[in-house]
Amino acid sequence: MKEYIDMEEAAVRLSVSEGFIEQMVAKGRLTPDEKNRLAADQVAELGRLMERLRGQGIAAMINAVGDDQNPMD
Repeated sequence: MKEYIDMEEAAVRLSVSEGFIEQMVAKGRLTPDEKNRLAADQVAELGRLMERLRGQGIAAMINAVGDDQNPMD
């Protein structure tokens, strides 16, 4: 069974603001379900991407996940 978490929990798990999570949803990098919850594995995948980009600054991270290509693939 797939685990789902709310936006607040996703922000906590990634140590980011809820606003950042909302940005990732707006960019289509996180996809909430009909109850506005996120798949925990999708959040973890974004976390792994963020770890790879850490040290390059938050702007690089936002730009990377905003590219036309999905860097999480």
